[in-house]
Amino acid sequence: VYILHTFLVQKNERVLLTCLNNSFDHYQNIARKLGLNLSSYRSSGQLVLIDYFSLSSQSTSVSTSASASSSSSSVPTLVSSFSPENTSPSWSLPDGLQSIITNLNNTKNNSSNSPSMNTNMILDDVSILFPLHGTSSILQFIRACQQVSSRQGGCVVLGVHGDIPDYHNAITSICHTSDLLFSLRPLSTGFSKDVDGVLWLYPNISGGIASAQVP
Repeated sequence: VYILHTFLVQKNERVLLTCLNNSFDHYQNIARKLGLNLSSYRSSGQLVLIDYFSLSSQSTSVSTSASASSSSSSVPTLVSSFSPENTSPSWSLPDGLQSIITNLNNTKNNSSNSPSMNTNMILDDVSILFPLHGTSSILQFIRACQQVSSRQGGCVVLGVHGDIPDYHNAITSICHTSDLLFSLRPLSTGFSKDVDGVLWLYPNISGGIASAQVP
């Protein structure tokens, strides 16, 4: 929600929010604590909501065989399929993922209010997609999102859990190809009712990850 606030209020840019783990009400309730009314942004077209599983149910059923072929031993790296030089890859994406790309691509064209507004994409939580579609499809999907959003002057923000052993290599690759990594960690000293945890920022400097702790 903090990132939503940054895009919608501070930068006055459009956001395409793809809900993979939580409903819109979840974000709305948290946003109210920050004085942010997401419903008004939806009405104005500045916030576009996509319910992935509604899209997926309208498409062909997801093949469960993808998860069997996505073990960590056969994970393709993002260095080749996710590199800046690979500007025109041939994607073969499941219908649900392709529908998200289509929505992102059409968001700017279909917005009558401020069509020149930059469009950013938030995917929360992309970890759910790995067992559904397999690593190769998800890496291609992320690359497609980056390219389409970049053409619209925006960026892609991915929410991902880093504690999924079967997809550790893929998640690590995503982190190392990101411009900035936000890491939320629990307090090392234990529980506190006033502080939920510690936010770490990892700027990607010349292909390497440097860390900075934000209290």
